[in-house]
Amino acid sequence: MKKIYFPLLFFLLLLLVSCERKQENSLIQQKKTTISLAYSWGYGFKNVIEDFKNRVSNDFILETEENIGLNHKQKILIDVSSNIVPDVFCFWSYETNLKYLADKDFLLNIDEYFNTSTKIKRTDFYEESLEATLIDGVNYGIPHERFFGFFAVNKSILDEYNIAIPKTWDDLIDMGKILNPKGIVPLSMGSFRGDPGHLFFSALTYQNVNGFSDTEKMKNTNNFIYPGTINAAEAVVTLINNNVVPNNTIYEGSYDRQVDIYNKREAAAIFAFSWSLALFDYDIAQNTLFIPVPLISNESVNTNEFTIGGTAQSICISKKAWSDPEKREAIITLVDWLLSDEVFNIRMEQSGCYPTKIMELPQMVNPIFEKATNYLNRTKLLGIHEFYFNSLNSFNQYKEANDLLWSGAIGRDDFLQMVQNSMEGGD
Repeated sequence: MKKIYFPLLFFLLLLLVSCERKQENSLIQQKKTTISLAYSWGYGFKNVIEDFKNRVSNDFILETEENIGLNHKQKILIDVSSNIVPDVFCFWSYETNLKYLADKDFLLNIDEYFNTSTKIKRTDFYEESLEATLIDGVNYGIPHERFFGFFAVNKSILDEYNIAIPKTWDDLIDMGKILNPKGIVPLSMGSFRGDPGHLFFSALTYQNVNGFSDTEKMKNTNNFIYPGTINAAEAVVTLINNNVVPNNTIYEGSYDRQVDIYNKREAAAIFAFSWSLALFDYDIAQNTLFIPVPLISNESVNTNEFTIGGTAQSICISKKAWSDPEKREAIITLVDWLLSDEVFNIRMEQSGCYPTKIMELPQMVNPIFEKATNYLNRTKLLGIHEFYFNSLNSFNQYKEANDLLWSGAIGRDDFLQMVQNSMEGGD
């Protein structure tokens, strides 16, 4: 028994020391400030976040939640209904999206952040991007992503079938007659939860001479039915009736799927967005030409002079979290990092998002980036319908209506009336 007694005692002492150390470490962890971050950035950004967590682990604990795309928007709105939001989170810009959160007093006036940070200042950002977070004279977010749309064609497919670069709607219809029997969709465009159809609809609306100005007035007029939207809806119906777009526009909707069929040479043309640039295959990018959106009619304005675009997501800070002195320092460290050149470069490399920060762009290997940058530098950006609705509900109805329109479930007049009813508070 004596031989067994000493080893057992020694083991119990080691166990006691181990437990005391665990308790000590637990107390240290409890003393650290914990802040939360919710974001919607995929394409490997989770690994970047984990690296940052390790870097700051001695200073504070960062809890994160990733929900990709519109799932993130739903998550934040559910949080709001529960009367809580993450300490820091990304959200869609412009009054249509931000006003609901601002009116409920969840969002910090980001001038408070700019006045406190020693690394980031307001003048680091494009003024037009800052305007995207302005509500009643107050900025409620720090803009993070510039975006723009572009119409592009695979020149190798056109050459293979002896098709000229399309300049008009009739040219697109003629493309369909040649390419559909070959199993190639003329134009990669669909609408799933509104994407990307609702954005392309704006580009079509602005082919009308007053299309953009009528859209800008929507908040004041509460009117969605005007010549630009009428012509755009009719143009969509024409594409559907002539098999220019995929048969299943719901399945072929979403940005990833849209680029996917273009990469597979299953589509000859695409209207895509800068946040999808990193998805383009290198070889496909080499054969891609950026061209003006084909003209709907002889009365269309010159589409070589404009495209749609603006500011996508912004960084928001919880007003309640900022009021906690223990959290504030950690929030500043996190937001400083999110707005660093390092993160902007990573976001551009991983997805294609252009920085809202005035900075030198990273050198990209894929030729699609140079083509996109040259296109951006020579094109005027016009804001999409999303920015000018009178409520978030109206915008959501607009997206749902686009799903129905692009799928052929409803026609021009029903589409227009559905959106109009939402702006008037109807069903």
